[in-house]
Amino acid sequence: MTRVIIYSIAIISLFSIASCEIVANIKTINDAGRVPPSKRFGMGCEFIDDKMLVYGGMHMQQQYSNALFYYDTIENEWVWTNSKMGFNYNKSKIEAPAIRGQSMNRIGSHVYVFGGRAGGFGQYYSNYIYKYDPDETLLSPVYNKTDGPAQRQGHSTVVLDDRYLIVYGGSKELVVHDDVWAFDTLKLTWTQLPSSSFRSEGHRAVIKESVMYVFGGFFNRTFFDHVQMLYLDKNDLGNSAWTTLKVSGDRPKAYFTANLVGDQVYILGGVANGAALDDISVFNIKDKKWLKNPTTSGDKFFARQSHCTVVDKSNNRLLIFGGYQSQDTKFQDLLSFELTQKQEQKYDEL
Repeated sequence: MTRVIIYSIAIISLFSIASCEIVANIKTINDAGRVPPSKRFGMGCEFIDDKMLVYGGMHMQQQYSNALFYYDTIENEWVWTNSKMGFNYNKSKIEAPAIRGQSMNRIGSHVYVFGGRAGGFGQYYSNYIYKYDPDETLLSPVYNKTDGPAQRQGHSTVVLDDRYLIVYGGSKELVVHDDVWAFDTLKLTWTQLPSSSFRSEGHRAVIKESVMYVFGGFFNRTFFDHVQMLYLDKNDLGNSAWTTLKVSGDRPKAYFTANLVGDQVYILGGVANGAALDDISVFNIKDKKWLKNPTTSGDKFFARQSHCTVVDKSNNRLLIFGGYQSQDTKFQDLLSFELTQKQEQKYDEL
């Protein structure tokens, strides 16, 4: 009797990957119809209705953009929307702001945009909230009062209970923040939560089961490799509590992307000490540990920072767009990051 071990690679749901070896097949989507957005970085992205929404960023002319595109995963094409024109509170038409460093999060059937550095050349910072309606392809202001967080870019936001935007950190010029705020999209009110022990910009955050996980970031030329956790008290957000994990396995960095898939957080790219990174790291939030880096195949993932990544659940993949490696190397590529799991099966052969 001979024992034969067969290794097989099976595509499974991104939301059911267990803590085992992960294989990533990277594919450049270069057959998409129509013209893609120009080379850019610092844009915001979100996934809604089978589309990857891309808004703003600094493009290759060194100017800030107010263009809003989406990549249609069904039609495999880029579309430039008509949503450059929104409506102000008095129903007069306004132009969507040129912006970079903002956050974008889906709540219900809309995408909410918060903060960022705005103006054609980044002349001012924002703490406004805008809402994008994909049915009307309309970007409209939601809130521009001054009783919430200060103007900022490079912050993080997550969504609690499909209702609250949780904002942490970010910066304006040399001022780096440690504060946390919750915006109630139903009542249109801000609530301040306990601040973090760390001032930070360029970090990224995800949320699961009322716990916000914050990765990386930097302050005063120091890059972080810790993982912060904010336990959100849904009965009293002001009673939420922080803790910090010191877990080895990933280098200190900032301006990467972090996306939650099941219990795994996929962290791609970033910057540390002035150099863009080609890192692909995975953190398991259930076990609170870094996993073995995925084995990659297919196209190369070039070092980059200030790109954006979304989860395309229907097609079992991440979609990555843009970013930059250096002053002379900026990207407009769209990458499909397909995940598989290496499974080991054993049987006896006579």
